[in-house]
Amino acid sequence: MLSQNKSGIKTEQTYYEDFFSDKIFDAVVCMDTLHLLKDKDIIKFLKKDGLILVTMFFSSLEEKRRLVLSSLKECEVIQEFTIMSKEKEYVVLARKK
Repeated sequence: MLSQNKSGIKTEQTYYEDFFSDKIFDAVVCMDTLHLLKDKDIIKFLKKDGLILVTMFFSSLEEKRRLVLSSLKECEVIQEFTIMSKEKEYVVLARKK
């Protein structure tokens, strides 16, 4: 999709929705990028019973946990844990219902 920015320069914006149809993947891995997606509904690309692994670095665990779990409303959380290293990571493995 071509658009023009404030300076009049034409740029091309491509979103993952332009490439993938709904319910196409058996598994999705989203590592430290969920907060960057314009539409956080990545679950729509998973087939029924598909798996999703989400990781997200955090300074405030509860804030990131809320963000991730709100994006996984249609899923059953199988496992969630934190990795406490130099960069703290919140990790969730879930299955689409």
